[in-house]
Amino acid sequence: GWTVATEYPATSIPGEGVTHFATAASAHGLPVTAATDGPGGYRSAAALTVLAEGRFAAVDAFAGALAAVDPLFLLSSLPFLTASHADAARLRDLAKPQYVAALAKHDATLLWTTPWPPSGLWTRRKVTTPEDLRGLRVRTYDATGTEVLRAAGATAEVLSFGEVNARLEAGTLDAVLSSGDGGAGRQLWRWLPNFTELNYAWPLSLAFASNARLAALTPAQREAVTKAGAETEARQWQAIIGRLEANQRVMR
Repeated sequence: GWTVATEYPATSIPGEGVTHFATAASAHGLPVTAATDGPGGYRSAAALTVLAEGRFAAVDAFAGALAAVDPLFLLSSLPFLTASHADAARLRDLAKPQYVAALAKHDATLLWTTPWPPSGLWTRRKVTTPEDLRGLRVRTYDATGTEVLRAAGATAEVLSFGEVNARLEAGTLDAVLSSGDGGAGRQLWRWLPNFTELNYAWPLSLAFASNARLAALTPAQREAVTKAGAETEARQWQAIIGRLEANQRVMR
């Protein structure tokens, strides 16, 4: 059967996206299962590999994790480039043909995009001045974030979301660059009671399907995938709007 996977929790915005897609595709005639929380150790960086191996029919991947495939995937998390929902949507529109082309080279088809709420810093101790960043052992989500935070004096390294909990538990991390998203935050605030709003970036997750798996479908089933992808795209960009306020309420 068709399974769509994400490394993020079901309550995170990408998690909601894969669930919405699975429900919509099933309603349109192609039964799809959503698998969240990194099934089988799935990580965004391995998205194209797991598709090529046929482990999943489709995946959601954090774009920045795919930088080794194509630097284009770092675009949405360039710092301070997108300061609003409108900026993030405009950048998505401009970049979409390039995302489609980059994925096509790896036998994958873009299904939908998910905007993450703006990135900030989750920390053990309050961060109120640039000096507080010095020596801070911080998890970043891509190469750009690592470069930026190192330049600010932090000890930064890229870790997938799935690796963060164990590192926080072990006490080898002081901070996490991530969104203030409730679903992801629920895991982080056990160790990191402070969230500093930086509006650093509105990065994207991208969901895409294996061309081989699409080719094996009937035309009606392929149509179900296309429709469900378009519906999920619309849902995700709408959902983010109320979500920012909800996240802030929950975090407070």
